Amino acid sequence: MKSTLSLALLLVVATPTLAAPASDYEVSFGPFVGSGSLSSGAKVQHVSGYALSVERHWQLAERVCLGPIIEISNALVNTRAKIGDEKALGTYDNRIFAAGFRLQTPVGNPGTLAQALYLTALAGRGFSKLAVDESTTSTFTQKLYGNIQGDYFAGEAGAWLPMKGSFGLNLAFLGSSYRVDQSEATGTFEGDEQRDGQVYLREGTVSKAEHALPSSTVMRSYAVKVGLSLGF
Repeated sequence: MKSTLSLALLLVVATPTLAAPASDYEVSFGPFVGSGSLSSGAKVQHVSGYALSVERHWQLAERVCLGPIIEISNALVNTRAKIGDEKALGTYDNRIFAAGFRLQTPVGNPGTLAQALYLTALAGRGFSKLAVDESTTSTFTQKLYGNIQGDYFAGEAGAWLPMKGSFGLNLAFLGSSYRVDQSEATGTFEGDEQRDGQVYLREGTVSKAEHALPSSTVMRSYAVKVGLSLGF
């Protein structure tokens, strides 16, 4: 991340005639990394992923743009929990489809680093898979759950750093809330168990009536995103 910021700074300094984006449409892509929390009590180790968005700029006033935005993102949420002698490491693979609005205004002048600031509000739906590794002193089990979905809400605050023409760098802080419905989750499992000096292999399926997942949980995450944008 530090090398990317350094490169962007050098490009901005070397091109003093750059201006804030004036394109009607903009496509952005960027990875993000951060942390968060789960209402189920499991600890979130880290959150990572990427987002692709398309937005439309509508000029509301001389220095204000407002327009719709559509975003597709994929986020991996790594969790850890411990109950007694049982440890569980989980990974939620969340695929999010969201839409909303972005408010943007130019700042500074062609000699400054950031030349636009923006705020984004998004709402959408998520579809998830959950992989869990559970272990005790005598057992190890890998479980994979599907049929998990939920409602997604997010906000983002960022700055646009020009590189050349309508091509630029977005630096942003984002926060999100994802309410997951796990009541219909089903899955498979495989693992082994040590008993009487022997190792027994186990595998099978987990129905929605048998899984031990809470019926719903809320994931809250916050992350830093560095992305590239292109206006046209």
